[in-house]
Amino acid sequence: MLFFDLMKGMAEIDRMKKAYELQIKKAMKVGITEALRQVTISTPVDTGRARWGWYLSVKVPSTEVPPEGKYKSPQIAEKLQAVNENFTVKDTLYLTNNVPYIKRLNSGSSKQAPAHFAERSAEIAQQAVYRWLKQPNTFAEAAKEFGTDVRARKGAVKLSQGKKRS
Repeated sequence: MLFFDLMKGMAEIDRMKKAYELQIKKAMKVGITEALRQVTISTPVDTGRARWGWYLSVKVPSTEVPPEGKYKSPQIAEKLQAVNENFTVKDTLYLTNNVPYIKRLNSGSSKQAPAHFAERSAEIAQQAVYRWLKQPNTFAEAAKEFGTDVRARKGAVKLSQGKKRS
């Protein structure tokens, strides 16, 4: 029946869409995690306030500012909890720092870090996402989770060593 086949095809498309969205969400998480990690270790330290001042948020930039004082190294895992799974592929993830002197630090006012360390951190995070996306079968593996095999129908994808990918 034509109608049934069309509905079956639409269900297949929906499953594939979910699989791709899952992988895009994972790529977003890889990017924001690496950006936070890079910018945190790149931020110059005197009291630790600027390093502690990086906040993650979903949909709107954070307005948080850590109060003045001495800070230990921030726990990146704790900071990541702010976005954990609370976002969709349509959301914007923000990494902000509202410490009043962060722009001066990023302009190179400290000898501890080069100018534009924040931009460099973003570039490194982008490269991490590209590397992650280029992994063999990144999308095919996610599709399997939803019962959709997006690999070529005529055979298994082969690794360069000639072994079948499971």
